Amino acid sequence: MKALSIRQPWVWAILHAGKDVENRSWSTRYRGLVALHAAKSVDKTAHHAFLEQGHPLPGSEAGSAWLGAYVGTARLVDVVTQSDSRWWQGPYGFVLSDVVAFDTPIPATGRLGLFTPADTDLMQIHAAMTWAAFASGDPERAVP
Repeated sequence: MKALSIRQPWVWAILHAGKDVENRSWSTRYRGLVALHAAKSVDKTAHHAFLEQGHPLPGSEAGSAWLGAYVGTARLVDVVTQSDSRWWQGPYGFVLSDVVAFDTPIPATGRLGLFTPADTDLMQIHAAMTWAAFASGDPERAVP
């Protein structure tokens, strides 16, 4: 499993608003499960736009436990250079599916690019995935 740090409110949009493309300036050949890490910094312009549109964005305030933490997982299924998704901006779009939001954030330090979480973080991520799968009534999703 790899991980990707994403600023709020974008990681919230992936988990709760159907954001199916994560825009990046770089590409990757990696396909598979990705732990979604909420970066410590917030995209303030996007944050204000989301608030104006009526999205509550819980957890994206400074000092929140939902910053600087793993908050969910998704499957990276493709990298595209164009898309019809309303979330597409480019130049590269990481196409995401099978999104799972965690009930409780897992505090951790993020990094640039795709990175491998620490072993202790991986154990907590797998436990959170299992809990989310059983809570949703779909235990098959617990198997990475």
